[in-house]
Amino acid sequence: MMPATQEKRMKRTTPLGMALAGLLLLSGQGQAGPDAGPSFDCARARTQVERMVCATPRLSVLDAVLGRYYAAAGQSLPLGQRSCLAAEQRTWLATQRNACGSAACLERAYLLRLDALEGLLPGAAVDRRLEGYPDVAGARLLAVVPAAAGRDPGEDLEEVLMEGTPVEDEGGYLLVDARFDPRTHGELAAMQGDADAIRARFGDGPVRSPGVVGSFGTYLLDDRARAAIAAIAGGGGDGIVRVKGWAVHADAAPPALDPRRCAFVYAAAPR
Repeated sequence: MMPATQEKRMKRTTPLGMALAGLLLLSGQGQAGPDAGPSFDCARARTQVERMVCATPRLSVLDAVLGRYYAAAGQSLPLGQRSCLAAEQRTWLATQRNACGSAACLERAYLLRLDALEGLLPGAAVDRRLEGYPDVAGARLLAVVPAAAGRDPGEDLEEVLMEGTPVEDEGGYLLVDARFDPRTHGELAAMQGDADAIRARFGDGPVRSPGVVGSFGTYLLDDRARAAIAAIAGGGGDGIVRVKGWAVHADAAPPALDPRRCAFVYAAAPR
């Protein structure tokens, strides 16, 4: 019987993915042999992490696969989203990979990043060299929300991480938790701009729709990204979306993503 981890990874390979894998192999960019080195020149390795990757075959394989995944993910995105992904990759290198001091830490960091990038490769074959690695159940990157062109990002933004079930809303999605009541939210939305009606229905003080964790827009996304998010939103309420971005006054409830910075939408398992 096929091991559970291997079975799960093999199920990710579709007929289209098999065809793409064949093209990659013919072009010399596909799955290399087991002795293939990492994506960088080990003769130029300078940091402790780079030397550890070069000296550890399991890590060398992961680095090589990551290089292929990152290149393929970038090619699948429009220019604005590609720039956001490049910035996030640099952040991952600095704060996740390079923060590791052991091979075990590095392996997990690589596997989580590979899971994230795999979300941007619909139909692409999973590299078979990953079959011998544990399944870390990482979040899949569904969409990269580019920063709005021509807008100064400013310095008044705080990084936020929002997680909840997506509910379609005008111009995008709400992220909600178990407290969300669609009827109450609809009433509040219908009263926007009528302070007297809001006060009469909900009382004095700040009024927030219960259960709304945050919100994000989709007008800058391509069709593939919209479809991926819509699939989770239409899944009966079990899907969880995690959104990482920037907001003004991040301690406000709920925060709304600011379009002046890139944002990233993930499919994630409930915590």
